[in-house]
Amino acid sequence: MHALQALPLAAFALALGARRIRRLHDERVRVQLIAVLAAAYAGLTLLATWQALRGQSLIAPDGLTLAAAVALMAVTTGGVLWALGEASRFAPQGFGATRRTSGLFDGDGLDRMGNVFEGVAGRL
Repeated sequence: MHALQALPLAAFALALGARRIRRLHDERVRVQLIAVLAAAYAGLTLLATWQALRGQSLIAPDGLTLAAAVALMAVTTGGVLWALGEASRFAPQGFGATRRTSGLFDGDGLDRMGNVFEGVAGRL
């Protein structure tokens, strides 16, 4: 149940951070970071459940549980680095460069067009 509070708060924090942090400007990067956070939260929940089913104390894990926790942290760190690496792929290069994308969400996106059907009609 805590993920229902943590994930929207993290999305809100990333949206606020996008104003100042260049790598977070692209919404796709923020969505990927939230997906990584959700997967990490699910992994932590599974790790705690596995530990409880084995009858271990939460504050005194054995070596196997610690190894699984380190693996979860490594995978999470890799996911964050992957998402932030995607930011450089989406970012404009050089002074005065414009972002070149293809598909329905070109340029400023549909949020600035005001009308979704207008964007679709322009593609037909």
